[in-house]
Amino acid sequence: MKPYIRPPQETKTREKKEKDTGPKGDVEITDQVIDIEDDKDLDFTKQENIDKILTKYRNQQTSRKNFDINQHIEVLNIMFSAQKPEKLDLKIEILMLLISSYFMSAKKTLSGYFDRETWLTTNDKIS
Repeated sequence: MKPYIRPPQETKTREKKEKDTGPKGDVEITDQVIDIEDDKDLDFTKQENIDKILTKYRNQQTSRKNFDINQHIEVLNIMFSAQKPEKLDLKIEILMLLISSYFMSAKKTLSGYFDRETWLTTNDKIS
């Protein structure tokens, strides 16, 4: 009765695996060309590019990782000027992020506050 209730277990034999010690034979190594696209070169008339950059810059400001203030200000100014006048909600969103970048730039200065030129530019954007 025992063989029917609990059948004997089959013993598995383990085969030794050959360790891969490296490439066998000749292996060709090919160079890969990686195109890095600059944010300034994007077409800001397309909504997907605008959404991608706005999300990227918001995340960089929040985490302060890879945060380049000068690049943010330059790209956001280009993006703002590329928008049509009827896209008012998008222009406001870009301006808010741009103003935030200006205030972040004030924190990064040696004195810790705006210089006159930056304050006048920021005041113009706010107005």
